[in-house]
Amino acid sequence: MKLLFCTAIIVPIESVVISISWGIAAAGGVLIGEVIGMNANYRDNHLSLSENKRVFEVKNSVVLTATIIAGLLSATILLSKPYLIDFYSALSAESALKLERLLTVLALSVFLKTLSMLFISGILVSSGDNKFTFYVSTFLRFYVSTFLRFYF
Repeated sequence: MKLLFCTAIIVPIESVVISISWGIAAAGGVLIGEVIGMNANYRDNHLSLSENKRVFEVKNSVVLTATIIAGLLSATILLSKPYLIDFYSALSAESALKLERLLTVLALSVFLKTLSMLFISGILVSSGDNKFTFYVSTFLRFYVSTFLRFYF
C-alpha cells in the first residue's frame, strides 16, 4: 500500500518529464529530416547520408542539446527531491524513504529515456529507417515484454 502512494506521486512527475522528452525527440527528428530533405534539391544530391557533413552537424547539435536538456531534467528532479518529500508530509518515514529512492531512479531513468527516445524516435525515424524501428519495437513489445510480464 505504501508503494502505491509513492507510485501515485511519481507517475504525474514522470508524465510531465516524458512529454518533454517526446517533444525533444520530435523536434530533433524534424530538424534532421529537414536537412536531409533540403539536400535533395541541392548539388550535393549525389552524396550519401554518410558523406553529407551538414546532416552530421545537425545531428551532433541535436544530440548535444538533448543531452543538456536531459541532464537539466534529471538535475531538477534530484534537486527537488527534498521539497517533494516535504510536500507530502503525511507519508510515513518508510514511505518517504521509498519515495526518495524512486525519485532517484526516476531522475536517472529520465536521462536515459530522453536520449533513447531521441535516437529511436527522432534520429533513426527521420533518416528514413522506419522498417528497422518497426521491427525493433514489435520485437521488444511482443516478445520481450510478454515474457517479462510472466517473469514479474
